[in-house]
Amino acid sequence: MHFVFGDVLYKSFGIGLRKFKKFKLIVSFHRMENKTLKNLSRILIMKKIQAMTTHIMGSENLLPKKYRHKIHFIAYPSVLENYYFTINKARKYLNISTKNPVISVVGVMAEYKSLDVLFDALLQVTLPYYLVIAGKPTFYSEAYIKQRLNEIPVPNTAILRFITDEEFAACIAAADIVAVPYSNAFEGTSGPMAEGIRLKKTIVGSDHSNIGEYIKSYKIGYSAIAGNIYSLTQAIENAIKYPVVYTEFMDKLIQSQTTSSFRKHMNNLY
Repeated sequence: MHFVFGDVLYKSFGIGLRKFKKFKLIVSFHRMENKTLKNLSRILIMKKIQAMTTHIMGSENLLPKKYRHKIHFIAYPSVLENYYFTINKARKYLNISTKNPVISVVGVMAEYKSLDVLFDALLQVTLPYYLVIAGKPTFYSEAYIKQRLNEIPVPNTAILRFITDEEFAACIAAADIVAVPYSNAFEGTSGPMAEGIRLKKTIVGSDHSNIGEYIKSYKIGYSAIAGNIYSLTQAIENAIKYPVVYTEFMDKLIQSQTTSSFRKHMNNLY
C-alpha cells in the first residue's frame, strides 16, 4: 500500500497505520521541514512502514540512522516531456523578441516564491535581460506584481493567471535562466527547476534545502542566500555573464529525472 502524498500523515503521527500491517507500507513525503513536531511524526511513521520515498536530497539526515535504510531518494521527474519547444519556437509562441538573456519565473505566485526579494534584486542588476513571469497570483496579487514590473526598466512578458502545461513548458524553454530563489520556508521540490534542468537551463535559486543541494551538487547554476537581496543580485549577474554549460555529469541528472526512470525506481520498490 502506497501513501502517495504522505504529508497528510504528519498530523496523525502515524496513528492508524497499524491496521494496515498486513501490507507492505510505502509513504512518499514531498516536504521535509526540519521542525520538532514533524521530525517526531516522521520517526513514529517510520516505525510502522517498510519504505519511505522522497524527492529531497539530504533528507535522510532528518531521521535517526536506524531508519535511514528505509529511505529511497527518487529524483522529482520532469512531467512535461511531451511538450518540446526549441528556444526560438518558445519565444515566438510567447511573442518574445530580444537578444538579451531571458529570465523566467514560473508557477503559482505563492508566498514562498519571495517575489519581493526577487524584484528588489532585479532592480540592482546592471546587465541587460528580459523577464518572463507567468503563473496565477495568490499571495502576491496581480496589482502588486504589475506595480513591481513597472519599476524594473527592462522589457517583460507577464502572464498573470493559471497557465496551461503547454504555456509552462514554453516559458521554461524560452528562458536562458530559470529563477527559483525561494524562501527558507520552502522545503519541497521545484517543478520549474526540474523542467529547467531537463532543458539545460542555468538555474538561479536559494542555497536552502533541495534547490540549494541540487545547485551545489550538480553545478547547474548559482545559489543565493535565501532572502538576501545582494546575494541574489550577484547570483543573477553571474548567471547572465557565465551561463552554465551542461556536462556529461549533468546529463546523468537529466536522465534520472525522466518519467521512465521514475517508474523504474517505483516498480523496483513495489
